[in-house]
Amino acid sequence: MVCTKSLASEARFVRRRTYRLIGEPQPSTCTAEEIATDLGTVGFAVREDSGMIDWNNRFAQGNGDVARAYYMRVAVARLQR
Repeated sequence: MVCTKSLASEARFVRRRTYRLIGEPQPSTCTAEEIATDLGTVGFAVREDSGMIDWNNRFAQGNGDVARAYYMRVAVARLQR
């Protein structure tokens, strides 16, 4: 029997199953400092870390209802050279 699935197709399948299993978003109790430290241990430097409350203040002048998503954050990092 010859396998006709490509490696990319198999990787996509595994990725989808993994995200379905663990779910999105993935709430965390980590602080921005803890995330920066974790990323730093694997060679990344955080350029920006912001969350729903920050975005509400920046883009909605604080008028958005973000109570249900207060924990959402995004860390943007770059590989250190």
